[in-house]
Amino acid sequence: MSMDELITSNPALDPQDALPRPERKPRWGRLRDWFLKQWAAVRPGPEARRGAVWGTLAAAAACVVIGGLYLRTGFGYLFDFAFCIVFAALFIPLAALLVALLITIFRRLPRLATGFIFGSCVILMVLWGPPEVAVPMAVLLGLTEGILGATIATFFWGNLRQAALSKKIVVASLFLLALMVNV
Repeated sequence: MSMDELITSNPALDPQDALPRPERKPRWGRLRDWFLKQWAAVRPGPEARRGAVWGTLAAAAACVVIGGLYLRTGFGYLFDFAFCIVFAALFIPLAALLVALLITIFRRLPRLATGFIFGSCVILMVLWGPPEVAVPMAVLLGLTEGILGATIATFFWGNLRQAALSKKIVVASLFLLALMVNV
């Protein structure tokens, strides 16, 4: 036997085969990784939060005007409008502080933005009267106006040109859906 034959490795004993192969992830792990990758591409930014707050505040302002028209306390429209404006101006920040306190306890959601959205939804509930109608309408209008405000803010301040195509599609679809619900 020559020295060269002793130095060359036997093809049957490849060193790569000796290393253990990494196991494949289970199906749910792969699905979770795929979902996280997709969510990272379409996740809303801080401009969407600000837009949602402004959208729900605009809906609350519209409801204050409607409430001022239909309140009819007997003191005239000026008093009715002033009462609705003062009520909303006091209630929305108080609701924002209450929600901020509750979320501080839970530590999950952005405190102030969620508080303003909640306060605006409660103002929407007050307009629609009995709870059987008021709660679903407040949720529907609050979500719709929040989504509309968030998508508008994403269009203008969210650097949508540099975003992933999937985010552009999601934002445009949500904008059209919210616009249709408003109409």
